[in-house]
Amino acid sequence: MDNVVVLCLLLVELSSSSTQETLMYFKEGGSLTLDLRPFPPKSITSILWTCDGDLLVDCCESKHYYAYRGTATLDMHTGRLLIRNMTEADQGVYSVETNNEVQGETYNAVMIKPVPTPEVRVSPLTARGPCKLTCEGDTTGAGPVTYSWKSGDGEWKELQKDIMEEEHGRVNTFTCRMKNPLSEEESPARTILFVPGEPAASGLWIKVFGAGIKCLAILALLGAVVYALWSNQEPLRRLMCPRQRTNCDY
Repeated sequence: MDNVVVLCLLLVELSSSSTQETLMYFKEGGSLTLDLRPFPPKSITSILWTCDGDLLVDCCESKHYYAYRGTATLDMHTGRLLIRNMTEADQGVYSVETNNEVQGETYNAVMIKPVPTPEVRVSPLTARGPCKLTCEGDTTGAGPVTYSWKSGDGEWKELQKDIMEEEHGRVNTFTCRMKNPLSEEESPARTILFVPGEPAASGLWIKVFGAGIKCLAILALLGAVVYALWSNQEPLRRLMCPRQRTNCDY
């Protein structure tokens, strides 16, 4: 019984490993080329292409069937299938049989959009000290996108969508590039005026020192006013009640 279980597991593993899926991208209105992999050892006498299980092309010596009339071309000698004017409806997993045998490789066709022309966005806009640079652009539907950056006249480096300026020196010109499997676009160069920033610690001490000086000045002023009022009580009393001195006595 154990031997039977092991044999079943081995067959399942071999079956899953023998089928390989290749991811392929196309744009709307573009074309898709599908080849036989591996190429059959014997000459092709019959070939059948399907997409998600639906019949596309069925060819043999006595029968020719094309579901993609006018948009598909089949090379009977190589088995290559060329589909033109692709649309979103053409997405799916393509598989092929040759000489009544299922081939080991399938193709997952996915439609993506071209990347937009990006622009470099800076935040905060006042570049005092470190700031974040973003390669901005709407990549919805563009599939996998990679980002590259160039500072000044330097070389392109593949980085993230966002970078920190402090990691790239004090160069004031930045350019970014978006790329997907079908297209790439480069942003205009963005020139940034960087203002040297003061160290955080020194700036804090300056603020604390200034606040302390203001507090001392206010206390000194209040003390002077209190002393003046206390020392001049009698002159003020005489000034306010010169003729009624007796009635104004405290």
